[in-house]
Amino acid sequence: GLGQVQDVPIVLVDLDVTKRALSRRLGLGRRRGIIDVAVGRASLDEVRVPVPRRRLPKSVRRLVGRGAELQRYTVVPVGGRDVLRDRSAVLDEAAISAAVSSLAASSLVVVNLPAVPGPLPVREILLLCDAVLLTVLDGWSETDQALTSIDAVDAVVPRRVGYVLVDQ
Repeated sequence: GLGQVQDVPIVLVDLDVTKRALSRRLGLGRRRGIIDVAVGRASLDEVRVPVPRRRLPKSVRRLVGRGAELQRYTVVPVGGRDVLRDRSAVLDEAAISAAVSSLAASSLVVVNLPAVPGPLPVREILLLCDAVLLTVLDGWSETDQALTSIDAVDAVVPRRVGYVLVDQ
């Protein structure tokens, strides 16, 4: 679906502070990111990086082509490794929400969330979303954790949660 969005920049924001799967998959696991923006160590322009073409799914690569069209896809990694190592550090939900809101003013923002409930407060971010999609992998996702995530998100943003069951 993202490959068919026309004339709008698309920003992927990795907020999974525990696994950092999206940041790592895109080769940005050690870069500064949204956490650094939230604590005032970087600006959004400094941490926003074009997604390498080879890292895009094949279906998207076929649709977007090359050059300027490819520049529409950017990512904001998690970052903040030293901040997250400090167990006494408290992440400012309002600052992270403000950064996501700033991105949403000019782009379509796709947020990769941590397991809910998780170490990152996401209530304000969920309120900014038009829709929330939870993916459940048959045979991989723990049922209790999936149900807890669905209930937690639905409690914050009722009637905005969508489900995808991936039958493996």
